[in-house]
Amino acid sequence: MKSPVPARFDYSDLAADAREMAERTAEKIRRHQQRTSREIIDIGTDLMKVKEALGHGRFTAWLQAKFGWSDKTARNYMNAARVFGGAKAEIISVLPPTTLYLLSARSTPETITGKIVDELKSGRQPNPAAIKAEVEAFHRGAKDQARREQEQKPRAKRLKKLKDPERAERRWAKEQEQQKELQKQAAATAQKIIDEVGVELVARVLDATHDDWLVERALRDAVQAARDRTRQSAA
Repeated sequence: MKSPVPARFDYSDLAADAREMAERTAEKIRRHQQRTSREIIDIGTDLMKVKEALGHGRFTAWLQAKFGWSDKTARNYMNAARVFGGAKAEIISVLPPTTLYLLSARSTPETITGKIVDELKSGRQPNPAAIKAEVEAFHRGAKDQARREQEQKPRAKRLKKLKDPERAERRWAKEQEQQKELQKQAAATAQKIIDEVGVELVARVLDATHDDWLVERALRDAVQAARDRTRQSAA
């Protein structure tokens, strides 16, 4: 395999001996990283065999007794071996272990993994930070899609039961507009409160409640009690 071209670094302001030392250290780290990635895949392959021989329950106990490992740690190694075993082991050896684990996770789609392997084959050096961002963006998109589908389920169910779907659709749209108006009014009220008492005080109140409805109810009761005392004093 052709070695990927590393990102350029400007050594122009360094002395020759400093540049040589930096390059020598970089090469040492690259070799160490390649050995580490290969060893991860090798160990992962052996772990899969041990797991099959011992069985799931005993495998977990073996991991804990021998290395203090969790199942998750072992899965990182085994996933790497499952996805990148064989000929791919050499191709991906330039990637750091964290990127290796991320790409071989079962939740990472093959489209992303395959693209990175193709880039490495062509001699390009993918940026680990960019890989992580791409995987995280995929997961965010998947979660958003799942949320949208979940939100649409009650709507689709209601429309299916009704004899007049078009009317139900119009009613649904009207409800959505009403919801948007309520949100707009709530935003205006929130801004009014911030303008009157200050953003820092509002922030402290929110931090104190942490969406705890018991705290919110206690605050409402305390406000009501204070108002009652004020009215009694004025009477």
